[in-house]
Formats: sequence, structure tokens, C-alpha cells
Amino acid sequence: MKKLAIMAVLAAAAVTVSATEISVSGSRDSTQNGVSGYSVAVAQPVAPGLTANGMFENTKGVAGTNIDSYSVGAAYDVTKIGAVTLAAIGNIGYTDIQATSAKGTYVQFGGQASAAVPFVKGLSTTVSVVRQLGTSAVRAADHTEATIGLGYAVTRSIGVTASATMYDGVPGNKASLGVSYSF
Repeated sequence: MKKLAIMAVLAAAAVTVSATEISVSGSRDSTQNGVSGYSVAVAQPVAPGLTANGMFENTKGVAGTNIDSYSVGAAYDVTKIGAVTLAAIGNIGYTDIQATSAKGTYVQFGGQASAAVPFVKGLSTTVSVVRQLGTSAVRAADHTEATIGLGYAVTRSIGVTASATMYDGVPGNKASLGVSYSF
């Protein structure tokens, strides 16, 4: 009986750690003359404090200005200060910028702070700063971006997110609205 109870606890812990989240977002980017886009992201916790992720993003403007980006990476919770969790972010990706026929790989690295909003059950906020550096073919897309976001857990499995991203040296920003499902 003890073995069965221990196995049940371990199985419940494994299911809890492996809550896969799929997010679909739409965006509007005012830095590029009103470009619209969408993204699909998957996040999978692989160990306490470590989450692997993958993303596909497409942006479309006037004919020939599509940008497709694919990335995989990880986020690691470095420390917690009070209610705020600080995490390190790292990604590697591939982008295809049709306007300039540029295709190549890039890396992203940065940090993120996140916390639950006090007095509002299910509401959380994040702030992140990420630097992107590409190979010579896509070096023109190198940038630093700061993102501020809010997330609300509608149910245990469904969430809604909203974010705004600002870029260094570029006027305007990118606003995104998305829905996520965890299972």
C-alpha cells in the first residue's frame, strides 16, 4: 500500500511539472507601418524552474514584406525576491525576411521578472528585456526589445495575455493579444 501511495504522489508530481502550454497570439506592429501578424508558441516545463519553449511567428504587411521566424529556447528561474521571480532567457532561431531576401539564424538572450498581482486573483505581470544578435545575413534585424505583459487565468487551463513591446532606436511598438491553453 505504501508503494502505491508513493507511486501516486510521484505520478501527480510528474503531471504537475509537465503542464504543456500552447499559446496563439495576434499582433499589430506600429514600428513597421502597421504590420499585422500571429504567433504560435509551446512551453513545456522540464524541471522545477526550467521551461523549454518553441515559437513560430509570421508578420505581414504590404506584398513581399512577410517575415517568418522560428525559435527554440529555454527560460530558467534564477531567484525569487519576495513575490517577484527573476528568470534568464535564451533562444536560438531562424528568420526569413522577404523584403530583403535575408535568411539566417539568430540568438536571443535576456532576463524576465514576473509576479502575481496582489488582490486580483489570477492576474500576473511580466517585464522582460531581450537582445537579439543575428548572423551576417540577418544582422540588420539585430535589436534590443523590452516587453511589458499582463496575463489572466480565466480557468485553470485557459489564460488570456496582452503585451506591448518597445524596440531600441525604433519609434512605435508591437501590441499582442493572445489565448493560452494548458494541459
